[in-house]
Amino acid sequence: MSEENADAAWAWVSFWGENEPAIAFLEETGYFPVSEAIATDERITGNPIYGAALEATGIGQLPPSFIGYPAWSGEVVLPAFQKVLVGEYTVEEAVDEMIVGLEDAVS
Repeated sequence: MSEENADAAWAWVSFWGENEPAIAFLEETGYFPVSEAIATDERITGNPIYGAALEATGIGQLPPSFIGYPAWSGEVVLPAFQKVLVGEYTVEEAVDEMIVGLEDAVS
C-alpha cells in the first residue's frame, strides 16, 4: 500500500468493518459473520440457514496464532515431536526445545 492511498484504504476497511455493510454482505453471500456483534444480530440469529454454524461456535475454538507461530510450530514443535515419536528425544527434551524455540519466536 502506498502512503497516498492510506486514507482511502482505511475508509474502505472501516466501511466493511461496520455492522450494516457486513450484514448486507452476509445476506447476499451466505458467508458466516466475522464478529460477535454481527453474529448476534437478529437478522443472523433469526435466519435458520445460520443455525448449525452459530451452534458450532459454542464448542469450537480458534487455533493459536501469534507473530512467529507458523515458523515455530513447523520448524520447532513438529520436528521435536517427531523426535519423541522415533525415540531420539524424551518428552522433556522436546518440551525444552519447544520452550527455547518459543522464546526465540516471540522475542
